[in-house]
Amino acid sequence: MRGRLILLSVLFSSFMASYSYASFNKKPELRWQNTFRYDTRGKHQDLYISRLSGRFTYNDTLDKQLFKLEPFFESRLNTSWDIWERYELGCEIGKDIFPWFYIGQTVHQAWVREDYKHYSRNKRRDYTEARTRILFSHDLFPVKNVMLKGFALAEYNYDLSAGAGVRNEVAIGTTAPLCKNLEATLNWRHVDRIHDFDTDNIEISATLIF
Repeated sequence: MRGRLILLSVLFSSFMASYSYASFNKKPELRWQNTFRYDTRGKHQDLYISRLSGRFTYNDTLDKQLFKLEPFFESRLNTSWDIWERYELGCEIGKDIFPWFYIGQTVHQAWVREDYKHYSRNKRRDYTEARTRILFSHDLFPVKNVMLKGFALAEYNYDLSAGAGVRNEVAIGTTAPLCKNLEATLNWRHVDRIHDFDTDNIEISATLIF
């Protein structure tokens, strides 16, 4: 119950900020990311992930970034079992501490439809989760018109309903803009499910930016 109240508070705050985005110094971005995740360990975790989000950047009077808000909705299709196994609705608040270092905190509600008997010992249930994200990124080639960027990502996921950590995830990869409104990402991701199985994945994604 406490987790759901936190989620509702975060969503309400993000909605109010989004509704009044005229006070934000940059036009918000609408992003639609489509990701294919291949499970290299073969544990039936091949996924198609669709994520729709809005990015709002708030700057101070000197045009320096104070924070970012990103409300989002995400759905996951397990292509191995043909199951829409998970839906998430939430919001992330974060800040670019340096041009190469970002930290963010997400609170979201997860609706789980996984057939857990195939690949987990945990009981299937819906829950509220918090996710801490740390991202390092840097341009790989300081050459004009070459925008390839490398990144390293760490995420810690905490189940607010159960009061326990559930996943640690790390990723390393590259991102490149293909045109003004499209970027592509290729990366490797390791998912450490606490007290459960791990997976290693190759991910490729395309993001439309409006």
